[in-house]
Formats: sequence, C-alpha cells, structure tokens
Amino acid sequence: MATIDSTKKKYVCGFTVHDAKELSQDDGTAVDPLVVVRCLGKEYKTAMKSGKIQHCKFEESYIWNDLFITETEFNMTSIEFELQAANIFTRNTVLGTGKVQLAMVRQRPNHTYVRKQIQLTLEHKLTSKLGVTVFCYGEGDKPPAPDEAQENKEEVEAHLNDLTTAVIGDAGNKNQFNQFYHLFVQVHRAEHLGGGEKTFNPYVSVEFNGHELRSPAARDTHTLAFDEQFRIPVTTPLFQDSIVIRVWDSAKWMRDEIIVQGRLSFSLLRMHALSPKWFNFYGFKSEEVPDVQAITSAGEIAEENAYLGRLLISARVNKVESMAALQLPAVIRGGPCEEPPSKVENFLIDLFEVSGVAGSEVMVEMSVGTKSKKTKTALRSKESDEDPTTPGRFLFQGDKGRMTPLVSVIPTNASEQLDVILSLFSRTTGYVTNAEWQRVGFARLKVVEIRDWDGDTQTPLWCAMSNMAHLPSSVEPGALLCSLAKSSDTVLQRGVPNCKPVKFNLRCYLSMARNLQCEGSQVPSAFCEVSCAGQRQRTKVVPQTSSPSWADMLELDISLQCSLQNMRCYPEPIQLTVYDVVGKSLLDKVADAADTAKQLAAGAMAGDISIKDKLEFNDEAGLSSDIDVAKMGEEYAAYMKDQAMANMLGDVMAAKRLGEVKGGRRVIGRQKIHFRRLLHPLGSNKMRQRWLKLRGGVMATGWAGDIMIGLEMMRVKYVKDFPPRDLKPPGKPCLVSVAVIGLRNLNTEQRSS
Repeated sequence: MATIDSTKKKYVCGFTVHDAKELSQDDGTAVDPLVVVRCLGKEYKTAMKSGKIQHCKFEESYIWNDLFITETEFNMTSIEFELQAANIFTRNTVLGTGKVQLAMVRQRPNHTYVRKQIQLTLEHKLTSKLGVTVFCYGEGDKPPAPDEAQENKEEVEAHLNDLTTAVIGDAGNKNQFNQFYHLFVQVHRAEHLGGGEKTFNPYVSVEFNGHELRSPAARDTHTLAFDEQFRIPVTTPLFQDSIVIRVWDSAKWMRDEIIVQGRLSFSLLRMHALSPKWFNFYGFKSEEVPDVQAITSAGEIAEENAYLGRLLISARVNKVESMAALQLPAVIRGGPCEEPPSKVENFLIDLFEVSGVAGSEVMVEMSVGTKSKKTKTALRSKESDEDPTTPGRFLFQGDKGRMTPLVSVIPTNASEQLDVILSLFSRTTGYVTNAEWQRVGFARLKVVEIRDWDGDTQTPLWCAMSNMAHLPSSVEPGALLCSLAKSSDTVLQRGVPNCKPVKFNLRCYLSMARNLQCEGSQVPSAFCEVSCAGQRQRTKVVPQTSSPSWADMLELDISLQCSLQNMRCYPEPIQLTVYDVVGKSLLDKVADAADTAKQLAAGAMAGDISIKDKLEFNDEAGLSSDIDVAKMGEEYAAYMKDQAMANMLGDVMAAKRLGEVKGGRRVIGRQKIHFRRLLHPLGSNKMRQRWLKLRGGVMATGWAGDIMIGLEMMRVKYVKDFPPRDLKPPGKPCLVSVAVIGLRNLNTEQRSS
C-alpha cells in the first residue's frame, strides 16, 4: 500500500461501446437501453435504443484526452460502464455496472482491450454483458496502433485454440481457463487518524472488481479497532489489480470526506498473504494547508510533512474449486490478530546551529508520530545581517539546543516504523508586534538511518531542510547542525561533543546555466547565489537570457566542526540558488509612485523645475523602473484577487503567489550539494565541473534548468598552495563581416490602423 503523491501527468483514455446482451428483465418486457460511461468526474451517454429484449448494438466511441492525475491516482482509477433502461416519468433503471482499471489497460502491449465482454453486476448479482473496447496511454507511451490484425491477435489465437479443440472432439468448457478466489481484507486497527488532532466519524471501504463494501461508522474518535472483515469473490482473468482501501469521515449533512487511502495488489496477495502490518500515512497539517486539493492541483511533487495516522491491515486470497462455491460479497466478522512486534526507542538530539533562515529567533521540534519535543529559542547571531528578513545564523548557547529524550514505541520491522520529523520554526521580533511562529522547513528521517548511541554524544552533522509546500519559494528552509542518535536504553546523562571549529576555504566555480525556466514566456535576468555555513556570495546579473554565462569564482571562508576523536570534518550542504531579477514588486512600485509624486509636488512649489531629472529609479539589474500605470493596474487586479482568495477562501496557491517576489527577485531553482573532498598539497589537484539539475517550479521540486559548477575545499593554511583557476576561455580579436545580397517577398501592404 502506498500513500498518494502529487505528480500530475497527462493521460488519454478512449472507448467504444459495441453491444449489450441479455437485456431482458424478470418480466421479459422490452427495454430502451443506453450506456453511461464515467471516468474521473467525466461522463458520456450513448444514444438511446428502443424496444430491445436480448441484444442491442451501439457502436459509439469517445475519447477523453485531458486527464491530468497523479500516478497513484491513475493506478486506482477505473472507467465505469453503466447500462440503463430509460423511463419516461421516473428515473432510469440501472441494469448493471462494470469497471475496467486503466492501469491494466495501459500495461498491455498495445494499451488496448479489444472487444471484451464485461460482466455487469447489480447489487452483487450477475446481470447483462457489455462488449467494449478500451484504450489508455500516458506520457511517453506509443499510441495504440490502428492495425486491426494486431489488435485482434489474442482473439485470433483464441479462435484457433477453439478450432483445435473441436477437431480433437472435446466439447470444450468455457470456464476451463477461469480460476475462482475469495479475497479477504481486514483493517484491524486505526490510530491517530488525521494526526490525532481532532475526532472523526470513521468507517472503512474496500473497492475491487466492481464491488464496494463498507463497515459501520464509529463516532467521535481518531483511534479505534475494527471487527469487520471484507469478503469479495473474484474470477480471473481480471480487468483490474488494485484493491483500494479508504477510511472515510461520515458526515450527516455534507459529503463524506476521505481521511486516508491506499491500495494493495491482488496479484501479489495471490502469491503471498499479507500478515498484519502497519501502514503509515503522511500529508499536510490542516492549519497550514486547509485545502489539500490546491496543493495536488499544482501538478508537481509536494513532499508530505505531517503525520496523519496509521492502519493495521491484513489480507489473503483463498482459491475456490468451482464457480458454484463462490459466495456473495459481504462484510463478515473478523478474527483476532497479533500485532507486529515492537520495541522502545529513545531519540536524542542536540542542536548547535541553524543556518540560512530568515527571522529574529528560531526553534526546532522533533516528532515521532503524535509525540514531540521542542528546544529553547536561539537568537540571531551578531555576525549575520541586521535585517531579519534576510537569512542568517542562529547559535544555540549552553543547553538551549539540548532536548530531553523522546521515548516512542515503534515496530521492529523497518518498513513499518514511523519517520522522525524535524521541524524548523522561525519568527521575527522587534517590530510593533511579535510575529507568530512559522514552520519554514522540515526533514523526514528514517529510523534505520539514525546513528546508534555509543555512550558519548556524537559528532554533529549538518541536516538540510526541505521546503514547505504552502510557503513561497522565496522562503528558504535552512539547515541544522545537530547530533542525533537513538538508544533502546534510557540515557540519563549526555556529554558535550568532543569537537572544535576549523577554518576552511570553499571555492565555487560557476561557469554557466542552460534552459532556465521562467514564469510565463519571460526571459530571465539571472544570477546565482552560493551559501554554506552562514556565508553567502553571488555572481553578477546576466540580463535577458535563459543560458547565462558567468565564468566566475566565488570564494567563501567557512567554519566547520571537526571531531577530535577521528579528526574528520562534516561539511554543511552547499546550497545553490538561481534568481531571476524581476524588478520591484507591486507594493514597492506603488510606494515609489507616491514618493515621486510628493517630490515632484514639493519641487514644483519650491520652483525646482529640473527635479524630475534628478530622480533615478533603477532596479538591481540596471533596468529602467519607469512606472507603467496600465501595467500596474493589471498587476494590482491580480494582486487583489490573490489577496482575497488567500484571506477569505484560504487558497494556499494564492498565498504562495503573493510572496514569490521578494527584494525584486524571484527564485528560479535551488540545488543542495554534499561535497566532502578536501584538497591537500600531497594529493592530486584536480577539479571536475559537472552539470546539476535545478529544482524549482510551484513546489520547488520540478526541473528548472541546469547549472555547471565545480567545487574546491581546503584548509585555510593551504590556500596559497592552490591558486584560483581561470574559468574564462582564452579569446582572440576577430572581424566578422556580414553582406546582404538582396531581399525578396517583402510585404509592402500597409496595415490598417
């Protein structure tokens, strides 16, 4: 079972409804049939036929070419065919429904099911049969070939087999290739649904092979045990493989909402039964992201940063000898289960420094499931810029960074263990009112990746934080210098890490970038900023090009922690950030316009006619910042729309757009580098440049271009032994001559005004 990601991809789905068989009702009267096809909220209705008893031909086709869903959603999506009998004064009568899973169709060689007979069901009873053709393909797939012979290859082979059987003399059995099973799925227990912050009215639904079963709903709880087991009859071959399990919140006057959902594979369960196993779910906090659909609709990956509960699930498949032995789908009483073995773990963390975060003070929280611990606050270092809106360094003095042990009971199986989530909070003080704490970065760590406690405090390591999905890309997540360990025994005392700061020289050789992605059809004016251990340097701005060439070397003097036990250094991740200089934001332009008007009015009253010539309004890139009233009107309209949607409707994406431009620049992409190669006079002096992919976009996870960079790191005392390299290629003066021979096919017609 897997949780849902948010990578939107485009899929194309088409179908043909050929015919329907066995239409007669219990009284044998004729019906007026039609077929309703549904998929992902889209619906198509065939033409209604009149007076049909046994057989009806439709031969209608349709294509949906605008299906944008995630890969996980696609694996759980089916196309539904519903056969109806039209009525005049009452609602149409449903004769039966059938489903075909799109993932199964896409996995076929030609991405097509050709003229397959779907067995329709109604209230778990077999009714009519519907002949359909379904095709589905996604990005990078070859569209289905129109060659009828290739499409009907399986049907031709089936006819040949039937002919061979007839020649031998065997009457044949239409069910000789069918196999029958009973699928049993049981959700034994649910814990901390929605993160345990509020209560729900939960119930479980299991959907597979056209059947959907639901358990009774509980009341006002987030942790409960289920006694129901779901039994579903299955006949192979199948048109779908995903068993969809959902936990819903039952509402009286509104639609039921999904709390968590996942899927199991029937083919895997048929080979290996699933013993009771914990499945963990992660998502987003409701106070940070009120509408998850706003995040998933962005079409990019958004890493989950909050714990949303876990389910204890078991499943098995039992083979049945004959079709007569199949039982109806039902919710039956489940049997007792033995929970997976667990153990007690103590998580120990000591914070020493936070770097690359804006604000006046910071705080760090560690959480495992619903349990959490926080450190004391650390103030902004005096070595950093005084402006709290710019990234700086924060040092935890004394015991401010020491957190009491967090004790948690976790399963012994690594795949079932909860993740350790480190959250970085920041706020700005010193103004009229103190701002509230805001989570600006997080890191999800696997328990198996955390070092074991060896009796002494571990040497601190740098942990790079990830961006928050609901915050603008201009908010940097930062990095933590911490010592993190786990222990199965209670730790009463911890010493100070035996390490010391050592000075290093970091050289970043930035050659060029290519294919930088910019908002809309604009061409960026880009520069690159490099940060490490609280130090920052930036290149020059190259205006109006998506492939800037900097050919620059940035030099940073940084301080890293060195262990006195093994004399090893653990460098901080090097962060590259490429910005697009877009000039002043709308609010800055409005303020400049007001200041300009005041100065012009004051100058006119004082008789200074030339004051307008003395005013200079240039942005960081050296571009003109003359005020375009019409353009400001358009920007203001968009700004007010986003402001209203962010404040009144809680639109997360509108709030992100409001903060994209900060300080006259917009983030194009970022990349973190873990560089651990030190130069020494006795070693080889080689530097290799490489292309790195920048991560940007709405969620800061999509491809935003490439950058070529080379790195060198050395002790400060060895700087003179390694002179800087020259990135600029040698050039020679040359003369370029262009001759115009003639012109032809000129359009001399004057355009009408």
